[in-house]
Amino acid sequence: QSFTLWLAPEPKDAVCALQEMLWQAVPDCDDTRKQRDGFTPHLSVGQVRSKQGLDTVLPLLQDNWDVLTIRPQKVDLIWRNEKPDDVFRVGYSIALGTGEIQRVNM
Repeated sequence: QSFTLWLAPEPKDAVCALQEMLWQAVPDCDDTRKQRDGFTPHLSVGQVRSKQGLDTVLPLLQDNWDVLTIRPQKVDLIWRNEKPDDVFRVGYSIALGTGEIQRVNM
């Protein structure tokens, strides 16, 4: 088993509103909407390969956690191929504020 560790923004409303605006701009990029619970705002920070690893790492991270405040400057639209080439790649970057779109990898 593999477990992904991720951070959840609080409050999540602003991130959900941004995702909705992005989806309106690129409606064919709807993978997150196909998930059982829809879009879940998060920032992946790592993986552990066992339940034992999760039970060890998670309390350490939670016990030493400080609140982090960020102001994003851009949104990266990511994609990946099927296995074995299933590494996430950035396709486009969209600057927040100006809306400038930069093609990165395609």
